Amino acid sequence: MILTRIRTNPTSLSTLFQSRCVQKGPTASSSWTAKFRGSPRPPPSPPQRPFSSSSFDHVPTLLDTQALQQSLSAWGPSMAASLQQDGYWTNYPPTDDAVSTENDDILPMDVIRALRQQSQALREEGRFEPSWSEKTLEGGETVRFDKEGVYACEPDGGDYETAPDMLLYMSTLLSTLPVVLNQEYNNSNNSKNREKRGGVPLNLSNQAFNAKLAVTLAGGSSYPLHIDNTLGVTGNDTRKLTCILYLNPEYHTNDGGELELMLLDQQCVHLSPRGGRLLLFWSDDMPHQVLPHKPDSTASEFDRYALTLWIPDGDPRNIQDPDSKFQILRSDEFQGETW
Repeated sequence: MILTRIRTNPTSLSTLFQSRCVQKGPTASSSWTAKFRGSPRPPPSPPQRPFSSSSFDHVPTLLDTQALQQSLSAWGPSMAASLQQDGYWTNYPPTDDAVSTENDDILPMDVIRALRQQSQALREEGRFEPSWSEKTLEGGETVRFDKEGVYACEPDGGDYETAPDMLLYMSTLLSTLPVVLNQEYNNSNNSKNREKRGGVPLNLSNQAFNAKLAVTLAGGSSYPLHIDNTLGVTGNDTRKLTCILYLNPEYHTNDGGELELMLLDQQCVHLSPRGGRLLLFWSDDMPHQVLPHKPDSTASEFDRYALTLWIPDGDPRNIQDPDSKFQILRSDEFQGETW
């Protein structure tokens, strides 16, 4: 299978996050704009470094693609129900204090460890770049600055020999999850809800995507409150589903770095970045932020790794759907910010 990356600009996907702290609550200053290079739309040309697994049959891997496909399919009904009800889904309880079992695993822990090691190898190869943001001043002038403590890269086919399990995970997720969720989500929607939405089914695409592998350094680094897709179709951004896999197998509760997700009724949930957690949420609706990570240490062993895939929807009517019950979470102050 060929992985096709979305490129509207050859700049790395490391251009993602603002550099400021925001208090809990769905508010953010519209004077801050973080630039995202690579909105999910059909690429004008083939990717620079395509991936074909047949080209690297000699590279050993741990990932069992068939087992991952089966796991995603088995979780499909739960994913669809939680996305419809809560706007997000995850395989583990929010905090590590709650009990989880091997049945909750999407991937075995040895694969998570391998993915972290491959992430570190990419970092050693110089594939990561500092994340940067842009601040828009009152007069319209745009000022760029680097964001301390966050580095990222966009994994692609050229990384296969260094990170084969990562590329296989991406390929398998992208070929399986859209099909599973489209079927389960559309089947789970009752007729009244479908009529309210104009009869438009969920149409997640497996033909295009964005990807980002990020490391947040220990020492208190964080991401401010934001929504991934605020530009919507008018801004050529059709990202609908955010999929984050956390690669921190030795994570402990007091390490921090939780993702705080804003929910309906002024509620929020804190989700630890423990290794093996897969988190899904609506890219165009759900405000979220990353709380300070490991403020009491700068040791590299505590660095926080996360692999994010954004999956677009092929029907523009599903992007920033005005009939979505989660649209109330979209503040006007988020408009124009892109992550």
